[in-house]
Amino acid sequence: MSAMNQSSQSKLRKLSQNDDDNDLKHNSSQKKLDESHNSRDNTFITGDHHNAKKGGAHNDDETEEERQRREEEEFRRREEEEKVRKRQEQALMFEKYLEESGLSLSFQIIFTELIQKQIAEDQVYAYTAMRLRQIGKELEQLENKQHK
Repeated sequence: MSAMNQSSQSKLRKLSQNDDDNDLKHNSSQKKLDESHNSRDNTFITGDHHNAKKGGAHNDDETEEERQRREEEEFRRREEEEKVRKRQEQALMFEKYLEESGLSLSFQIIFTELIQKQIAEDQVYAYTAMRLRQIGKELEQLENKQHK
């Protein structure tokens, strides 16, 4: 029985040693593949992406493209901000005009009248135009009285 144990142990050692040898061969083969992959030249199959990864000439082109794209995005962002700023200025100017001219208050008065008098929907425009003219004339009369 001990002869059988020795034989089994010997076989196990050989298998284990073969596994270790195979691991070493695999590791050295993988290392060679990695080295050959990293040292590849530009070919029609591999393209130039290997050189770009290593910081070759094409890396500068990519950086230039990125810089141009960033500058274009910045330019578009600034243009959009300028448009928004101008719209806000125009809105403020319009609100100021409405306030100074009395149009805002006039429309509030007219809207209230439309609801109170229950003006028909098809008559709203005509009524509004008529009332705006009347209010305008009344304001002119008030201004003329103040200047006299």
